[in-house]
Amino acid sequence: KSENPLFTMVSNFSILLILVAFIQVIYSEKVQAEENENYIECEGNEHCDIECLGDDKCRAKTIQCPKLTNTCSIDCIGDSACKDSTLYCPDNADCHLKCNGKDACYNLDIHWASKSGAHDNTLICDDDESNNSCFGVKLPPINA
Repeated sequence: KSENPLFTMVSNFSILLILVAFIQVIYSEKVQAEENENYIECEGNEHCDIECLGDDKCRAKTIQCPKLTNTCSIDCIGDSACKDSTLYCPDNADCHLKCNGKDACYNLDIHWASKSGAHDNTLICDDDESNNSCFGVKLPPINA
């Protein structure tokens, strides 16, 4: 009985995707913001997940992603979670920001990457526009 070549190709691709996801989990840093710190940063040389989970969790703080070539994901979840803060995205890598909650990222000052390698920056805002979750936030550059 011969195997369908398309099935084999899809199976091999699925295995590759699982492997890539596994490697990213192993080589990533997760930072959970604490109430008493004014400067939140990723110190490693791998993918970084910054979590500002809860009302006012990262309000009026500086958030520093890896400075060079490592992707950074920031979750600002909660009322005023990242309001009036400053976010520095990586210089030459993707930066993904999610804002969910009333005023979650209100007036967040974002320094998106300006180099050509950062081409997949994303900004995801709360679906409820009355929450002003992204009010005053600078949109990511397209193909920066």
